[in-house]
Amino acid sequence: MPRNRMLRPGLWDSQALSGVCREARLLFIGLISLGDDDGRLTGNTAWLKSKLFPFDEDISSQEIDTWLKELLDADPMDPMLLSYEVDGKTYLAHTKWHTHQKLNRPTPSSIPECPPDQLPDQVRIELPPMQRRKK
Repeated sequence: MPRNRMLRPGLWDSQALSGVCREARLLFIGLISLGDDDGRLTGNTAWLKSKLFPFDEDISSQEIDTWLKELLDADPMDPMLLSYEVDGKTYLAHTKWHTHQKLNRPTPSSIPECPPDQLPDQVRIELPPMQRRKK
């Protein structure tokens, strides 16, 4: 079940987000609202459209895919979002999720983690505070 999510004021100052179209920025905010407690979600564009733009008949899954590509390419050296595949299914992960979302009682993710071989060299997915302390 989705939870309330925090949108930090710095989101509006993000240089990476300022370089994408308005629709891609709106999609990014929607992706925040759909992320599970580890910042992961299904990356199927038809599903994303059904959740984020259910009444917008003028928006297609192909447009969602275009906006998603804009977000994924916005800052290659410090990406905010990662797309990966596990068992033929596409997933998304917010790379700085645990920096921006403070969770009181997190629920374990049912979505698989990004396999290490699909993680670009420059990308580091931030760990939740409890896991950071254990290392």
